[in-house]
Amino acid sequence: MNLRITTLLILLTPPLFALTLTPEALEQETRRAVIEATVFIEDLQTVDDSNFGYLTYASAQIETIHQTWADESQIPLAGHRVLLQLIGGEKLGRGIRFSGYPIVNPNYLYRVRLARVPNQTDTFEMVGFDHFFTPVDRNGRSLASRNRVDGSQQSGTGAYLFWPDRFLPIPYYISAPTFKGHSNYLDAIDASFATWRNETDTKIDFLAMGCTTQPRNENDGINNIILVTEHWPFANEAIAVTRNFYISEEGPYSGAVIDSDILLNGAHFRFSTDQTPNTHDIQNILTHEIGHFLGFGHEIEPKDTNAVMYEVAAANEIKKRTLKSNDLQILNGSYSGFRTRQGSVSTVCAIEQDAVSCASAPKNSLGSKMPVGAMITLIGWILALITMGRISFHHRRIS
Repeated sequence: MNLRITTLLILLTPPLFALTLTPEALEQETRRAVIEATVFIEDLQTVDDSNFGYLTYASAQIETIHQTWADESQIPLAGHRVLLQLIGGEKLGRGIRFSGYPIVNPNYLYRVRLARVPNQTDTFEMVGFDHFFTPVDRNGRSLASRNRVDGSQQSGTGAYLFWPDRFLPIPYYISAPTFKGHSNYLDAIDASFATWRNETDTKIDFLAMGCTTQPRNENDGINNIILVTEHWPFANEAIAVTRNFYISEEGPYSGAVIDSDILLNGAHFRFSTDQTPNTHDIQNILTHEIGHFLGFGHEIEPKDTNAVMYEVAAANEIKKRTLKSNDLQILNGSYSGFRTRQGSVSTVCAIEQDAVSCASAPKNSLGSKMPVGAMITLIGWILALITMGRISFHHRRIS
């Protein structure tokens, strides 16, 4: 297949992102669509890309046209073949996927909204993120998409994203340089992780590691929370994005997440913890993003608009602070089991000063000091994670 390499309209940083949108942003994004159609994917080719890690080009045939929003010169007809331009993909045993930005598979049908890539002939990109992306079979039934843990019992192909048991508890860091001056956010960040870890019928657990001096999102084994206040490299409409890097080759670890970072769009949105008007509640947004951190996708039809994993969030919304039935189904279905927890671990950072220092402070459920035995167990966890190369400590001055 002769592929034409085109320039993406939205510049992102690789390798995998999940997004949260405002209702206004979703409407703005979908205005670019010229057609809503069902397409059949015939062939894929994934190539390296300096901005995204991977790009995928899909040869697709237009099967059915459902709606159009442009004149005929901009719209392909049923039966026409087009080239779809997609962010991410799988290559050489590794996966780069932007949850919220659809990925397709050969020999499958998808109902999508498409916009023409400027100055390209019959080259299109999907718009509306995954809000208007529906995998379907020949009978019109909705199917689960690849590598997307969505809590449904519907059929799909490929492994679901997951964190292997040997990576539990999953460590996370705060990017101290980016949160300087925002120490009031730290409790909300820890509370967001606690929302998922506090459910009793799951083995998922997290470990607050304090701060790191790393301000970038990279596949470096540091699961980082980053507040980006300038030069936001993603779609301006995205309130936050989450990057997961995973193993795609066949085997017992197919779909295993090996690195995840959460980025908050402080360049185009304001955050708060106290319901300041026209701000986004940071705990509300982060609880959603942590679902992506765990490998979960957005709500699929029929959608519960109150669920944590519903992709749209309004200003001053707080309903995503609490898991709903669909979220619990995802969590229990993906990480069922039991894990002994000795107590929670909170982040303590002196990030109001020029000399930044951070630590993790163990607490039990009542907020008191952790017992000695529990502290020994916690130290054992940390040493095991260091041995596996999953975490490293950073305690430096910030210039």
